[in-house]
Amino acid sequence: MLGAVFPECERLANEADERGYFVHADKMRREKVVRTLASYAMDIMLHRLMLLQLVMFEENFNETVFLTARVLLHGVAEMYREHPSAEAIKKEMIAAVRSLLGETMDRGAKNRRELLVALLNSLPSFNIPTGPGRPQGSTKPAEKKAQEASEFEKIVEEAIQALLSAKGAMPTKTAVAKHLRIGGLSRKTGIDSSLNAFRNKLKRLGLNYDAIVDRVKLNK
Repeated sequence: MLGAVFPECERLANEADERGYFVHADKMRREKVVRTLASYAMDIMLHRLMLLQLVMFEENFNETVFLTARVLLHGVAEMYREHPSAEAIKKEMIAAVRSLLGETMDRGAKNRRELLVALLNSLPSFNIPTGPGRPQGSTKPAEKKAQEASEFEKIVEEAIQALLSAKGAMPTKTAVAKHLRIGGLSRKTGIDSSLNAFRNKLKRLGLNYDAIVDRVKLNK
């Protein structure tokens, strides 16, 4: 496997050369780039070998489950071969097998994608989103941020008003955070992150909590 890496790196270098990437490089420097690239590629292959073996075992397990389910469904179809609805049962079994096949293939593809994305995101200048939301490192438009700040400020103000005691005592910031279900108690550490999470969100949106409290006091 490692022997196939070097010629592939030479091919990549040749393509780069054709594109003019090595226009200012002499032959010796180009050869050094090829060897460095090949060495790096071989190192990646060896380091990922164990991870890929784990993926292979997982895929083997998933495919075994799929094939076992297929045998079970086939047995059920055979049991009802003489049943008046045998054809309908057979079609239902086939549909179930197709659905299981799709799920098995999708799971394998997802696992491989996650491995490759994690590898790419570990390199400088690469950031492939791993979930919904804005890509890491990008900035939110000012108008969008201002809108979110305004909406959240109103939500905080309403929460404070809802938590005001009959005597007019202001709720604590932690109580407001819990009311808004921000953060929470970690099952692993036993630490409540509500207050810190609330503070961080206020800071991120540029909101002054004390100013909101003062406004509620004036309007109560």
